[in-house]
Amino acid sequence: MTTFTELGIEASVVKALDEIKITSPTDIQSKVIPFLLNNERDLLAVAHTGTGKTAAFGLPLLQQIDVQSQTFQALILCPTRELAQQTASHLRQFGKYLKGFHVVALYGGTDIEKQIDELDRFHPQVIVSTPGRFIDLLNQDMFDLDFISHFIMDEADEMLRKGFREDMDYIRSGIEHPINTWMFCATKNPEVSQLMENFLEEGYHTIQSNPDNALNPDIEHQYMVCKLDQKREGLRFFLRIHADKNGIVFCRTKAAVDEITAYLQKHGFSAAAIHSDLTQKERDAVMNRFKGNSLRVLVATDIAARGLDVKGLGFVIHFHLPEQREYFNHRSGRTGRAGNKGISLCIVFQKEVKKINAIANNLGLLFTKVEFAEQDIAENDAYQDAEAKHENTSDKPSDASTNQEFAWFYINMGKADDVNRKNLVDFICGEAGLKPSDFGMINIEKKRAHFQVHQSAIRKLVAGLKNIVVDGKNLVLTRSEFENE
Repeated sequence: MTTFTELGIEASVVKALDEIKITSPTDIQSKVIPFLLNNERDLLAVAHTGTGKTAAFGLPLLQQIDVQSQTFQALILCPTRELAQQTASHLRQFGKYLKGFHVVALYGGTDIEKQIDELDRFHPQVIVSTPGRFIDLLNQDMFDLDFISHFIMDEADEMLRKGFREDMDYIRSGIEHPINTWMFCATKNPEVSQLMENFLEEGYHTIQSNPDNALNPDIEHQYMVCKLDQKREGLRFFLRIHADKNGIVFCRTKAAVDEITAYLQKHGFSAAAIHSDLTQKERDAVMNRFKGNSLRVLVATDIAARGLDVKGLGFVIHFHLPEQREYFNHRSGRTGRAGNKGISLCIVFQKEVKKINAIANNLGLLFTKVEFAEQDIAENDAYQDAEAKHENTSDKPSDASTNQEFAWFYINMGKADDVNRKNLVDFICGEAGLKPSDFGMINIEKKRAHFQVHQSAIRKLVAGLKNIVVDGKNLVLTRSEFENE
């Protein structure tokens, strides 16, 4: 087995790696490190999340900068605050025994004056930053770019997806002399190809991680098939039978994250939400609790899959399958690390099983089906209240239908699709992040379900029910006055 010493890493850095139990290079590290140490050509490296990309570029970087000089020599751009913080933290660990080495992380959502003070105090050789905050400080003449020798884009595809292309161009245009440019991404798409043509010098080298090593073999992949009203109960079932594990539940929207978090908290689980609406202070507080094991479940949007660094995660749950298949790798790669076992569970409708099969075939994975023991889950108290509120079973609404605080909608599913009041509320709450108290009257017909939603919840309803397919049928949401139907 190849060692870091054999790859060319200096003894002081290897000593630091040993202390944090990084002893064997990953596939991408074995390919990238010797290339960067022995070549001055630009690099494109394609590897999934969780494969060790930070060390792949970080270890060669530490040996190519001058730690005795207090000049700014390397810029690492990251798409998120979490990834910037994580990358800087890892570089500090790697460079523990490099006297004079300093790295600073810069990102928005926190006091810019404190970051300026940190720059003035440490004079870092390496800066890890989100594009926006770097430009903020660049425009204040905080940086001397004359000594930069390395420009690194980590998760370049994600920065493009987030709309940072103009910022990246602006930053790069300020560096007028030749430099080493290293680009790392999880996927190579047309946007990435265009970025390569503009940023990488002719003759650049491409390295791709072995697809067989894209996902950790210590991850057990499972899926659970649920009916319309079962997904949240299925989630509770899994969390109860794996009560000794902690992990992340991924949802498609911020509204769903908030709703699922509230649902889990109501049923006694230690859970908290993380998504882009949180302030930096709130985000840090949640992550500190999670890393300190005072939180068992983190409920998140895909933003948390990029840059989230938590040791010992026992599971990742896909409450909604990711819209982009590569995000399955980003999510699942959070568990099963450092030789630990982990579980990646997909909670799906029957029609979505074909998507599971596609993921399995594309990535060469074996999925195990988990049988959902519905009888082991107690009735959801929240929906008992909802049922009591909707006792009227007539085909026409009561006088409540004229309440101006509510608006009527209907979907193209009804009794013929096994829709009832309880599973309709459960489904919409899970997909769109509504609460049972957001509903007014509900009337179920053979092929349609009419329901009232409070005016304050309409935006979440419309956004959450876009592009939804249930058992092969495209869900269509229509707003209407019930009496005109």
